[in-house]
Amino acid sequence: MCARRARGLSLLIVLVWAAVVCAQEDEGIVLPRQMGAINDYAAVLGSAREELQEQLNTIKQAFNVQLVILATIYDPYDNAALYAQRIWESWKLGKSTVLLVFVKEQTEHRWVFEIRLSEDMRERFLAEHLERLRGGLKYHLERRRIKTAIEESVKALRAMLEGSYGQ
Repeated sequence: MCARRARGLSLLIVLVWAAVVCAQEDEGIVLPRQMGAINDYAAVLGSAREELQEQLNTIKQAFNVQLVILATIYDPYDNAALYAQRIWESWKLGKSTVLLVFVKEQTEHRWVFEIRLSEDMRERFLAEHLERLRGGLKYHLERRRIKTAIEESVKALRAMLEGSYGQ
């Protein structure tokens, strides 16, 4: 009985220690601050930024959808899906919002794309359209055409909202 309690207590101590370490690790991570709809921390847009901003404004006015873009070369989690979720939470993105994250993975040294949709946006975009978008963007990202991938993602999302995607 004592041995079982000792093992249980040891396990509890290990779990508490792991939770404290994980919490401290997360606290040490600094996420980029939102600068607006376009957050080009990778400096990939250049002169295309102004036209892209106009497209985002048009989408917001026509469809009441806020597109937010993050391009960065640093993912502190080395997990694009987790990073996109943490950005969503940190930036407190809410209703009628679509987050597009373009990030360079640290271990693979390749660019990847993640998308996050607010709950009300999930019904406005078909899963097969989003998968097709991912496939098209993968082609550009493999060739390190990040600016093109960003521009194409905005065009595709607008077409989805208009109902003309894939036609």
